[in-house]
Amino acid sequence: MNMRRIAPLAIGTFAIGTDNFIVAGILGGMADDLGVSLAAAGLQVTVFSLVYALGSPLLSALTQQAERRAVLVGSMGLFALANVLTAVAPAFGVLLATRIVAAVAAGVFGPVATAAAAEQSEPEFRGRAISIVTGGLTVSIVLGVPIGVLISALSDWRGAFWFVAALALVAALSTAAALPRLPGTPGPGIAERFRPMLRPAVGLTLLQSVTVIGSTFIVFTYLATLVHGTGVGGDGEFATTLIMLVFGVAAVFGNILGGRSADRAGGTTTIRRTIVVLALALAAVSLVAQTLDGTSAYVALAAVIAVWGVSGWAFTPAQFSRLAQIDPAHMHLTFALNNSAIYIGSALGASIGGGIVEWASAGGLGWVAAGGEVIGLLLVLLAVARPALGVPAAPPAGEPGLQPAGER
Repeated sequence: MNMRRIAPLAIGTFAIGTDNFIVAGILGGMADDLGVSLAAAGLQVTVFSLVYALGSPLLSALTQQAERRAVLVGSMGLFALANVLTAVAPAFGVLLATRIVAAVAAGVFGPVATAAAAEQSEPEFRGRAISIVTGGLTVSIVLGVPIGVLISALSDWRGAFWFVAALALVAALSTAAALPRLPGTPGPGIAERFRPMLRPAVGLTLLQSVTVIGSTFIVFTYLATLVHGTGVGGDGEFATTLIMLVFGVAAVFGNILGGRSADRAGGTTTIRRTIVVLALALAAVSLVAQTLDGTSAYVALAAVIAVWGVSGWAFTPAQFSRLAQIDPAHMHLTFALNNSAIYIGSALGASIGGGIVEWASAGGLGWVAAGGEVIGLLLVLLAVARPALGVPAAPPAGEPGLQPAGER
């Protein structure tokens, strides 16, 4: 495995992850500076996520035959420029336009980077190479987001986007220097990329992803608001940085735990368990926000968010494992669709959260999110209970030989 060629791609996904998740920590400052409500400022999460979700599969199909090093360098260069424009945006309308450009660039870079990592590695190292590139997103929560929020605390929210722009520029330049020319290859057309959704089992699984991830973003988008509500740390910027660090470390642990649990207990069992814990954690966020204040609220919130981070991020690898079991012949297509489902969920969750903040209070976010997780759990139970949907049912007790691969 050639790390010199893989590392620049991981830096690129690290920049994208930082850009995507950092908004939750600086949303209040952005709203105040641009003269819009908190809910309106949260609209940028919806816009970014929707453009990414819908644009990524379409743009991947349109660019698949282009020389891929040029696509990678160009898309990451555009991503850097978009973040520069975000950092200097004079008004909220301009900022929304820059977020659209950033989402388009990110939607092009992500799938091409993953494919390039696999191609630049020996067969026995391809899984590890892909995990390094996709791991950039997870590492961004641990390092990128807290650093960006800290920069915002020391300067303002614009400094956080200058930080992302610098990361993206490093990724673009190092990709240009490290990767050889990578000729494009024919691939599935636009219609073929969406065809797996017609299978009831796949469609229902994607709906689960939208529901479960969307419910978490109801709260995550306005997490800084909840931290500020504790009154700890003055304006709360440094307190938010620490909370984001706690969430990031928990997310990394959850990602590992979810993958191992899916291998041992099966994807469906892992998903059921994680959603139950996730629903309880999100409900506890509102319970803490509405019953405690000061240091006790902050400590309790940190503990609840740690549980949320583990359970929430354990869901994703288990869901991918489930999709691999349902449709092993089209994993590359169903995985791409699941990524889009995750971003659609992010968009919907941010919109719902904005409505709650606007018309009720941030303290109620967790209750609504927990209700969404219950709906997600019901969808999982429906899939297991209805073999007619194409989802393998659990085998009878004492008949391990009937278990599907991966469900043990």
